[in-house]
Amino acid sequence: IDEIICLGDIVGFGPNPSEVLESVHKNVHHIILGNHDAVVCDKINPSLFNDQAKEIILWTRQQLNNDAISFLKTLPLSVNAHAFRCTHGDFSQPAAFKYIIDAEDAMPSWQTVNQQLLFVGHTHRPAIFLLGESGIPRMVEAQDFILEPKKRFLVNVGSVGQPRDGDARANYCVLDTSDWSVFWRHIPFDIDMYKDSLKKADVSPSASYFLKHDPRQGQPPLRGILNFSPSASAKDNAKDAVEVQEIKILKRKISIWKRALFIILLSSLLAVLLGLSLFLRYKPETFIINDGTMTPLTASDIPADKNILHNPEQSYGMNQPVPGWSIHLSNKNTQNTKIESTTEYGPVFVLKSKSISGNITLYSSPVRVQPGMKLCMEALFRKQPSFKGNIALTISLTQTVNGHEQKTDNFVVKHPNQYRQNDWILAKHTFEIPAGGKEIRLCISGSFDGEVFIRDLMLYRRE
Repeated sequence: IDEIICLGDIVGFGPNPSEVLESVHKNVHHIILGNHDAVVCDKINPSLFNDQAKEIILWTRQQLNNDAISFLKTLPLSVNAHAFRCTHGDFSQPAAFKYIIDAEDAMPSWQTVNQQLLFVGHTHRPAIFLLGESGIPRMVEAQDFILEPKKRFLVNVGSVGQPRDGDARANYCVLDTSDWSVFWRHIPFDIDMYKDSLKKADVSPSASYFLKHDPRQGQPPLRGILNFSPSASAKDNAKDAVEVQEIKILKRKISIWKRALFIILLSSLLAVLLGLSLFLRYKPETFIINDGTMTPLTASDIPADKNILHNPEQSYGMNQPVPGWSIHLSNKNTQNTKIESTTEYGPVFVLKSKSISGNITLYSSPVRVQPGMKLCMEALFRKQPSFKGNIALTISLTQTVNGHEQKTDNFVVKHPNQYRQNDWILAKHTFEIPAGGKEIRLCISGSFDGEVFIRDLMLYRRE
């Protein structure tokens, strides 16, 4: 990680405000003012908070010295990296600390700033808000993604210290500027030690909602556990706060969405001039390779934590059939696959493509499943340095809905994002079969220019 950005609320919740502030000051490159920081340093009125929050805010003030309070007063309301932008609440009135909970709440931010990618916090619950060509905003659950042209993204990064998504682990997200992907991390920490710290500091645990989480009880409604009321008038906004702080080292000359629009217009012009002649000269062929033995497997027949998939045990030449797998190439002239036997790792899938415009997809044999069954998929990927594009593990699902069979091609999508030794990157995800689910297939799917190696493909049941 090259740069760490903290989106606010450093203090005002937990039992160790001085230690936390010292750690953030030491390790974080850019820090934004949160509403809890703002009230501790007298930039907003405590009356905006509920009684429970006011109690710990007053206690926090007593734990911090004058230098700490002075430092909090210098924090900006937002930072601008030009390719993306960050604030604590929303971008329309950052000093009011408005919440973004529903999709419609994100519209004022998109109308105020023009970046394609925005990051916020405040609710402590990770989420993604999307705005596409339809102009209708929508919200999706937090999941790894890559920026797409003609779409704008507002990402709530969740919370390291006080998560409100029903997961007691510390939560944060990572922006990879090499391919402009965003993905999440969940890190466990010592909850018992945290409880001991609360007890020693004589701080009520009631504000730490993650301590109350019980998976059998579900998650409480988000609005019901928020402890702050955004200011209704300008007089209650944060006073004398820096509006925007520029992050010049991350500046890009053209934002992604503008560049995408330029590329689309240029591509359209080239298509008029060259499209017909190129099409007549070269027409791609779809190519399917299998050995005709895609025998369905039954997940319940395989012991838990044992691999359900048929993995190759020997080498297979270029575009040869591989038992237990169906290989689909968008263009056999520019794409190919093979299995290489290596001394260190055993058989390894090798996928090559000379064009980012077409997909390579490998489908496993069908796997019969049951609703409620928990499974985990994983694989290790290693991309050559010249690799451009994307590749992911996916799950296709066949289920019965209202008496009709329905297939979802991308029921689960997981991009490799956990770095391991020797440039291998792990993709791993646990999922649950929904009501009506009866069959799945694990897929490796990519659209790329370059070469990628894949090993240790696994699909297994979890107890």
